[in-house]
Amino acid sequence: MADQQRFDRPPASPQAAPDDPSRHEDPYRHDDRPRHEAAPRTAEGPRADGSPRPGTACPVCATPDDGQELCPVCCWQLYGDPALGEATEQDHEDARAALDAAAHIWDLDAARRARPPGAPGEGPDGYGSLLRGGPLPHPEHATAAAPDGPAPEPPADPAEWARVLGELIAGRIPALLVVEFAADNASVVHTRADANGIPARAKESTAEWRTIVPELHPEDDIRRFQLAGGIGSPDPVDREQFDRSVARWLSAALTVTPDDTVVLVCSRPGWTLLDRAAEVLRSRHRVPVVLHRAPSAERPGERARGLLRSAPLLTDHVLLLARVDPGTGRVRLDERVLFRAGTVVPRPDGIAVRVAVHGGVTDNGSAALPLVARARDTGLDDATVLALHGLELPAHGTAWVTYVLRGPGEIEALGADGTPLPRRAAPATDMAALTARVSGRVVPPPPLDLVCAVEMAGATEEETAERVAFLRELIGHLTERRQQLRVGALGYYDHVSRNRYARAADIVVSVSPAAADRTLAAVARWRPAPRVRDSAAALEDALQAAVPMTAGRPRRGGPQKVLLVLGRRPPGLPGQVGLIPACTYGIDWRVQVGRLRAQGVRVVARADPPTTPPSGDRTGLALQRHTDESWRELAAGGSFRPGTDSARDVARALAPPWRMEGPSCPLAFAEPLTPPAA
Repeated sequence: MADQQRFDRPPASPQAAPDDPSRHEDPYRHDDRPRHEAAPRTAEGPRADGSPRPGTACPVCATPDDGQELCPVCCWQLYGDPALGEATEQDHEDARAALDAAAHIWDLDAARRARPPGAPGEGPDGYGSLLRGGPLPHPEHATAAAPDGPAPEPPADPAEWARVLGELIAGRIPALLVVEFAADNASVVHTRADANGIPARAKESTAEWRTIVPELHPEDDIRRFQLAGGIGSPDPVDREQFDRSVARWLSAALTVTPDDTVVLVCSRPGWTLLDRAAEVLRSRHRVPVVLHRAPSAERPGERARGLLRSAPLLTDHVLLLARVDPGTGRVRLDERVLFRAGTVVPRPDGIAVRVAVHGGVTDNGSAALPLVARARDTGLDDATVLALHGLELPAHGTAWVTYVLRGPGEIEALGADGTPLPRRAAPATDMAALTARVSGRVVPPPPLDLVCAVEMAGATEEETAERVAFLRELIGHLTERRQQLRVGALGYYDHVSRNRYARAADIVVSVSPAAADRTLAAVARWRPAPRVRDSAAALEDALQAAVPMTAGRPRRGGPQKVLLVLGRRPPGLPGQVGLIPACTYGIDWRVQVGRLRAQGVRVVARADPPTTPPSGDRTGLALQRHTDESWRELAAGGSFRPGTDSARDVARALAPPWRMEGPSCPLAFAEPLTPPAA
């Protein structure tokens, strides 16, 4: 094949004049080939030494001829002695076959590069009508005539790229200009770093190739084929004109000072025209760093941002929260360092940190989560607000937030379900207002002693199970509110037969006030019983048992005491009245309620509605009147209705409130609010 290749072009004859007709009939000269095989050449005459002048183009790759024996791009032999003696017709045919094979392989190689990723099938589909030379010749010819092309450049030294980024964030480089010649467009992204070393895109210039080089084909597929180096059947793109067009665009888009640094991103190695564009850039500016990256569908600005994500953090990235001094209750600003200076994001998915944040003393809607960049030796006055997120956080509630660091200054906040938290606008004035309101004093509530009297006799086991479940949920909500809490419990059943020797244990079971978990464990061992009557229960016995549980006069700073009754039937009377049963021990429940209130106990009730409607006779009306009056008097301190008032509502009504002296804190708290020790 080497013998065939050298027949492409014989030595130029110094006697041939530029307008000699025989010159155009020479089958070895470029001008004798069809139009698509070579770029137009000038009509200037030969040099004084007889060699051709530059200005012609290689018939294989259309690279301008600079007088060398071999094409610098595809290594096709342009000059030399093709044969000893006069060329025969067979020599002409072999030369044409070699040229057709080389041109076809060159276009085929460009078509393979230009083929969009993921296209169905194999091979350069859609480019068959463009390829020169027809079908491939014998495989051995194709191998021999395949253009070698320039070897791809080695990847840039990661240390060099890290050095350039370090100088940018340290302020030693005023700007970093990232230039990329992609398959669809060319772009220049000007990047600068702020005082905290956070790179940001200051300017972006992007242009489609048809705008830069109008001579390129308007169809996307054919234009990609041309950029990849293909010649094909359309008029070839004049390489020198291409260079001039790229140079004009760079003059308008690339504003470089002597102190700036230019970085070239190479994503399409081997694409002939893109390589030429890179050479034009190098001829005009110093390019110390070349980054080789895989082709991407990202916008040029996104590609540049991805490159800048590998820069180390120059400053700490800090989450601002509030904290309460446990001794004085004073609210102050708390700085939680999420990512320290020097951190480098090692992977595309970033670095994640999970943080627990807590609500304040009131349900004031969305809590603010300011995120700032701050140098270690400076205050917040010199910090930069990176983001200000909002989070719905109820009073004393706790939420988990995951912060994901994508790069310097680029952090995403995710809620517990993985959805991004909403962002707020964060001007400097708003930030100053947020920090100024982090003041005041949190006043914790007094301790709470809660005694619950639960009716354990019901029409079904589900009826009593609902009351126990409500009690458990209520205590859970009180615990969430960070109360200093003790819980006692009384379970009461039906009246036994009137017998002064009957044991009280048959009527009431009790747990003295203690820690909530201990009381709940004891209540879980109680067993429900079927109720005997619909008219009254042994509630008056439970009220009498509650008096010693809550003994003691109320005092300033002492615990608030509450008795909560959970039942359906009213208490019995001291003596039998009609169908209303008498208390076994003759206890007057009104006297017991009076004693409880004298001890400062707030008596409240959650009464279930009756299961059967009352009868319309005199007896039924009397029972209904007794029930309504009893519950009305028992619930003078507060009445709650099943199905309407939830356990959270009841907890909010019973718990002594936390108070805030001063402005309401807009930030989330770093730790749960903790009441003072008992």
